[in-house]
Amino acid sequence: MPYPVLEPDPGVPDHYRPDAPPPLVATAREFVAVASWTFASTMPQHPHQYVTRNREAAAGRGAGYDALRDLILEHHCLRDWHGRSFRGVTLGGLTLWVMQTGLIVINAKSAERGDFTPSDPRLFDYL
Repeated sequence: MPYPVLEPDPGVPDHYRPDAPPPLVATAREFVAVASWTFASTMPQHPHQYVTRNREAAAGRGAGYDALRDLILEHHCLRDWHGRSFRGVTLGGLTLWVMQTGLIVINAKSAERGDFTPSDPRLFDYL
């Protein structure tokens, strides 16, 4: 069975806090376009893809992964999903968020308007 392709929605504007440094955003944006996204086959009912630092570093993209991770962790908005909140951003037509599963995993799905709610990032600091 073929997995869905990660398709950015260029009609959804970028969404991250305005204090994000432009060089960090540019590096993160470049990484999003070249990362080796993997379909999350354990959650086919909620299609998304993910990347891990180990695989991206082995492919020479560790700095890009770090930039995207830092953008999400330090300049995020909150994404509410099924009663939980996740740090995330919208960049290049993708909604991107982090999860900690022993390591930090960056997840991505096609962006949709309304993926994020206004929030005070100081209230979301357990990761």
